[in-house]
Amino acid sequence: MWCENLFVLVNHTVYVFDSNLIPRDHKGPVIRIGVNELHVNSPEFFQEISKVGSKFYKEPIFYRGISFPSSSIGLVDHAAHRVRRQVLNPLFTAARIQSIARNLQTKIEYLCMKLDESANRGIPVNLYAAFKAVTMDIVSEMIFGEEFGVTKSPNFRHPHIDALHDAIKKAWIFRAFPHLGWLSLNMPDWISSTLFPVPIIEFGKVCRVRIDKYLEDRVNGDIKPFSGILEQLLDPDSARGHLVPSASDLNEEALTLLTAGNDTTSNSMILGAYLICSHPEVYERLIEELVNTFPDVRGKITYEKAKEMPYLVCDISLPLSS
Repeated sequence: MWCENLFVLVNHTVYVFDSNLIPRDHKGPVIRIGVNELHVNSPEFFQEISKVGSKFYKEPIFYRGISFPSSSIGLVDHAAHRVRRQVLNPLFTAARIQSIARNLQTKIEYLCMKLDESANRGIPVNLYAAFKAVTMDIVSEMIFGEEFGVTKSPNFRHPHIDALHDAIKKAWIFRAFPHLGWLSLNMPDWISSTLFPVPIIEFGKVCRVRIDKYLEDRVNGDIKPFSGILEQLLDPDSARGHLVPSASDLNEEALTLLTAGNDTTSNSMILGAYLICSHPEVYERLIEELVNTFPDVRGKITYEKAKEMPYLVCDISLPLSS
């Protein structure tokens, strides 16, 4: 483990185990390369580990280094993770997404308006930053009931996005020293900012302020209309055996969802846009289907109609499966 961390530190890249170092007569689909580490060359075995209902435990030290212990990703106990999953799953059903579709569409329309403005002025747009921004605003509103306003920032650049990028680049630090994340978030600000000058830690402090404000407003009867995630977590009856998380645990879950939700969704959008624009025949066929289904460019686009567009569904499914 320490050799691997040293390799990453010196070379600024990920350590990849070379199975060619092992004699051929000792090879198999699963090879132990460390006390708590396996080299796996078997898709079937991966599926067995990650399937729903799997009895394989998460490795606590590893997950403490890449997530927070009280978050849905960081929970290593099967029973606790199952309960948290039951709490959050209803928020991501098709019916639930449909219930907030108009709010999501408003954010997309604002993004399109900014893209139109740049096009009319002949100014190139960084779609990578644009997709990261709009995704951050959508996820943050689903959590806190109000967006961060990243899409409204000049050139779609915002400190919160920079913090997430920095966290991904420096993820190896927290993997090598898994207690640092928890320690930095629970120290007084003046100590943590000096010892851990990492943007994601400052971002965690910003989220904690929002959590505390949300809880205070909630006590006063002010519940945000789109804050489904926090409300679900704060509801003791949302799942059998669910214990309402503390403010600190809520913050860990919020940070996890903001990071994972933003990165995965925006990366799929970026990849999809790139693939479509890289293949003119795909682009033209998609535009043709869109124009035939929605002839009015400024008209309302509904989920009911969009899901009946086979080519659009294929173009969306491809980057999601990549």
